Amino acid sequence: MILCAGDTITLADLPPNIASGVAEPAAFGRGSLADTERAHILETLERHRWNYSRTADALGIGRTTLWRKLKEYGFNR
Repeated sequence: MILCAGDTITLADLPPNIASGVAEPAAFGRGSLADTERAHILETLERHRWNYSRTADALGIGRTTLWRKLKEYGFNR
């Protein structure tokens, strides 16, 4: 929400990072790509009750790729 004194929002009414044109990274992207991928895999595994076939399908990867990622990230059920 932006509050301003008049009917028109000006640059002075915006937060400094927006007024300057410098974008901040999205909240989910603050970690490394590996951290983001690991969290997404874990969330998907839990959503599918650790069913590897359904998890792989939901992620759009093959079971072999999922197994490799699980080993890489040290997942243990």
